Amino acid sequence: MNTLHNNTKKAAILGMAVCLIASLFSGCLSPMESAAQKKWVKKLSKVFDDDKFEYVGPGSSTPFGVNSRVARVKSKEYPDAEIIVRKNNDGELVTNYNYIRYQEDVQEYVEEYFDGAFDCEDYEIELKLTDPVTPIEDISKKEFIKDYLRFNRINVIIYKEDGNFQDDEEIRDILIDVVKDRDEACCITLYCCTEETDAHTRGKECECFYTLTMNKKNTINSLIVSRNGGKERTVLLEDEKV
Repeated sequence: MNTLHNNTKKAAILGMAVCLIASLFSGCLSPMESAAQKKWVKKLSKVFDDDKFEYVGPGSSTPFGVNSRVARVKSKEYPDAEIIVRKNNDGELVTNYNYIRYQEDVQEYVEEYFDGAFDCEDYEIELKLTDPVTPIEDISKKEFIKDYLRFNRINVIIYKEDGNFQDDEEIRDILIDVVKDRDEACCITLYCCTEETDAHTRGKECECFYTLTMNKKNTINSLIVSRNGGKERTVLLEDEKV
């Protein structure tokens, strides 16, 4: 009788192990993990009760398939947006939903920030925030821009048909003014173009481009201007206090 009991117990443990391994390699969450992620979405629904959310499934991008720490969510208000809820290593739940809500406002703010800075006929801003997540809280637009907007991946494209752009010293001073009061890491690339270019070939097609990197407030790590498709590079600033 004891032998039968022990064999049954071993079979149950083996079955649980097989299920766990299968969930890792099959691209599926365990029932417990799936239930936990659905609770995350319920929290999103509770905080943002003016929208409707639907749990889509787990995130991807792990060597074993799905990511049990990331849930993908659909929103009625923003049906085309890629919304996620993530559980950080410290257990905090974060989401990119506030960025989705304020994306147009953030874009407008950054465009106004650079408006009139350069002598050009037109300009555009490509803003790519790195991991723009917040706690699952109903954060105001003003608070999001103040506390979560970072200039760590910004492309500024200025257009002037005759190619008569400001000289390197003027551009240098303008970029210093842009970042000197920002208490954050910044990475800004300024492209000077005579006509519209493709994002993938812009570096080769523009007249020149400036790349500024700043890892801490008041210290620019480097400001480099590149010409001739990036083949000619001149360092304008390096480890400079501003």
